[in-house]
Amino acid sequence: MRQASGAFNALGAVKIDMPNPYSVYMHDTNQRSLFSDDYRFDSHGCSRVDNVRDLAAWLLQEEMPKWNRAAIDAAIATGQREDIALPKKVPVAWIYLTAWMTGDQTIQFRNDIYDQDEQLLEATAEEAAFFNKASGHPLTAHLAR
Repeated sequence: MRQASGAFNALGAVKIDMPNPYSVYMHDTNQRSLFSDDYRFDSHGCSRVDNVRDLAAWLLQEEMPKWNRAAIDAAIATGQREDIALPKKVPVAWIYLTAWMTGDQTIQFRNDIYDQDEQLLEATAEEAAFFNKASGHPLTAHLAR
């Protein structure tokens, strides 16, 4: 079952799909108020993008210049679905952070809504145990100083 795009679809009028094993994509929304919320994790793993039409125009500008912002708006206004494939792949990196430091050295913390911190702590603990064990070895003892 697929919900038709449009004003009543939570995905909004634009979906930027990208091949990945998790079926994660970027999309518009019909709930513009969500962009002003501090807590913005009402999605199921996909990412709502504010000004997604501008992003679509930017993605298309080099290889398909006929798809400028006005052309995208006009196509959406028709109400007809149109799939546009990019001729070249564009690398996308998703970065999930639950803690970071701002430019003024303020440390920020957020809830780990996807439960990824536990996996990171386990991996880090294994690495720390390895290096702690290695630091006692005669060939690496000088590194512990």
